[in-house]
Amino acid sequence: MSSRDDNEYLADIQESIRRINFYVANLDYDEFLDDLKTQDAISKLLVKQRKNCLNL
Repeated sequence: MSSRDDNEYLADIQESIRRINFYVANLDYDEFLDDLKTQDAISKLLVKQRKNCLNL
C-alpha cells in the first residue's frame, strides 16, 4: 500500500494537465499529428493520470 494521500495524487494529476496544456498550447491539430515526441509525452502523462486516479 502506498503512503501517498489523495492530495498528492491530485497534485500529480493537476501537474500532468498543466504540462499537457503547455505541450499543445501552440500546436494545431495537424502539427500535433506530425509531432511524435509530443504525442508520446502526452500519452505517458495520460497513463500516469489514470494510475493516479485509480489510487484515489
